[in-house]
Amino acid sequence: MNQLKQWTIILVVIVSLLFCGPVMGYERMEICYRYQYPELTRLTSVHPEALRVYGEVIQISPNKVTIRTKDGILTGSLNSNTLIYCNGIRSSWRALLPVATEAFFEARVFVKGQKVLAIDGFYYGEEVAITGWEYSGDRLKLKLFSLCRQTTEIRFLSDAVHCPRIDNWLSLNQNVFVLYGADETVRAVYLH
Repeated sequence: MNQLKQWTIILVVIVSLLFCGPVMGYERMEICYRYQYPELTRLTSVHPEALRVYGEVIQISPNKVTIRTKDGILTGSLNSNTLIYCNGIRSSWRALLPVATEAFFEARVFVKGQKVLAIDGFYYGEEVAITGWEYSGDRLKLKLFSLCRQTTEIRFLSDAVHCPRIDNWLSLNQNVFVLYGADETVRAVYLH
């Protein structure tokens, strides 16, 4: 039981450092993509026929990755030459494992046939309070107050958003954890 308490404390400290830096007097790390762009630009010039696929990394191992895209499931092979990035930093395949159940990294994947040349994965989310919402046409727009940054933003839900399976998650002042997509929409909502 003591070991469980120790791991819980370690997890709380890590999450606090990652997501609540400003509250503690320092800025949290912002995702920086400038480091991988030269390598990915070179890759696309060497392999102009490579397809760019966007989706979520739902499974990954040393030899294989499975991506859920808006068009379905894509499985590709990895090897020691596959470039893998996590939040803009060169990484190993392990860095793109799911953070929690159904909490996947979003990724831009460069594929040539069944071979994956590069995975540019990222995971950006935070704890927010829902302070309002409205529909704009058929799309839901949320007003979110960041509990760490103490700022309010308006964000649309993505077309393929993962939401809680219960009906009452969308309520005023409801605290949730959201994941943002590359298109600046909310791609997932999790209850505490």
